[in-house]
This record gives sequence, C-alpha cells and structure tokens, in this order.
Amino acid sequence: MKKRILSIFFIVLLAFLPLFSGCEPIFKPVTDYKTLVNKITTEIMPTNVIFKTTYYYTEFGHAKYITYSGSGVIIYQEESSIFDSGYTYYALTNNHVVNKTNVGSHLTNKTITIDDYTGVVIDSENVSLIKSLASYDLALIRFVSEKELSVIEFEDNNVLSRGDDVFAIGQPLSQINAITIGNVISVRETAPDTGDVDSTIKFKVISHNAYINEGSSGGMLLNKSLKLCGINYAGSTGSDSNISYSIPISAVRDFIEDYLEL
Repeated sequence: MKKRILSIFFIVLLAFLPLFSGCEPIFKPVTDYKTLVNKITTEIMPTNVIFKTTYYYTEFGHAKYITYSGSGVIIYQEESSIFDSGYTYYALTNNHVVNKTNVGSHLTNKTITIDDYTGVVIDSENVSLIKSLASYDLALIRFVSEKELSVIEFEDNNVLSRGDDVFAIGQPLSQINAITIGNVISVRETAPDTGDVDSTIKFKVISHNAYINEGSSGGMLLNKSLKLCGINYAGSTGSDSNISYSIPISAVRDFIEDYLEL
C-alpha cells in the first residue's frame, strides 16, 4: 500500500516539476474561452450586422408584406465613398436571407435594411445587392454608413481540422449578438443544401456543433484566432441533433474575387 502511495506521489511530482524548473508544464491549460468570448464581444462584434428583408406581394387581390431577418458580417471598406456622404461598405450574408422564392404568389418588390450590432439601422436607402448565387448560398451587399465601422479579418489558412474550436456569431431566434462555441465535426466535399442549390457546385462544407438557428443564417464562423473562417448557412433544430453547417472561407473568396481583392 505504501509503495502504491509513493508511486502516485512521484507521478504527480514529475507532472508539476517543470513548473518549478522553468520548463513548459506537461499538463497544458485548456482553451481560455472566457478571454476569447470577451475579445469577440469587444473587438469582433462590431463587424456583425443584421439583415431585414421585407417582401411586398399580393395574395388573392390583397397587398401583403412579410419580413425575414438574418445575420451578416462587414468584410470591406472602400477607400473613397461612391456616395456624397458617409462610408461605403460591403457585407456578406446568405443568398436565402435576401432572396426568398416562396413568399407570395405575385412578388412585386422587396427592401433590404441593415442594422448594426446594437440594433440601430445603418442603411435602408442605399443598400445594393451586388451579387448573389444560390449555388454558394452567398450574397454580397453594398451599403452606406454615416459613421466609420469595423471590418472583419479573413483567415488566410483554409484548413480546419476535426476537433478545432469554432465560434458562431449571429441572431438565432432573435437573440442579438449571440456567441456559441463548438468544434469542427468534419470538413467534406459536398454542395450546400438549402433547398435551392445547383448541386454541381461543390466545395468543402464545414460541419460543426456550435448552435445556430433561424436568424443565424449569414453569420460569421470564427476560428480560435478570431478570424473569419466561414459563413453559417444551416443548422439542425431537431431535439436529438446539433449539427450546423458553414461555407468555408475558400469558397467565400471564390464568390467575391471578381468584385473585391482581400
């Protein structure tokens, strides 16, 4: 019994010995999520935006409208504004956030409004849909702000591995500026499935378990370096599953390369 106690004592001592000798400890600390979340809140969240797309249509002879909300991220600021006043920006969101196909029998018009991360309207007059593709489920939006805004930093390294930490930012179920934490489940070659997709376009979709829900679409996915590594587009709402899906930064770059150099 004494020999067993002594063995355990020496194992513990060997583990913590580097702490007293100036060497790197054997047991490394786990990810400091609290520090990273605080940094996201103060430094990254100002790049988060809320899209509200209102569709006006007629149904059985009556005028109606319906508004859908989604998330987005500011990715670029033009050096000089193309408008008389303010700053010109570009933001990313999902195609299905700004291009609904089943909102009425006679769709007549739509307006897109962009709110900042505090819920205050940035622009509703100069918003332009520059490019959108269902095959990527991405949309590039140009807008104007009277005040200068923050821009997200892109990740240069496209490689994500199974088990990597990720952070999803968005507005799930109208919860503004939600931060959820998860890990990469897989990165596999497939087409994003959002119900209106060209299945011939495939890329390595990221699946992860950071919770997202209705309203999260178009929101940013960050890696542990807090750089943009994907755009969230779908999540599972089933009670027995929590798998979310993101478009990787490599596909995002392909989508915007004709318009912006990042």
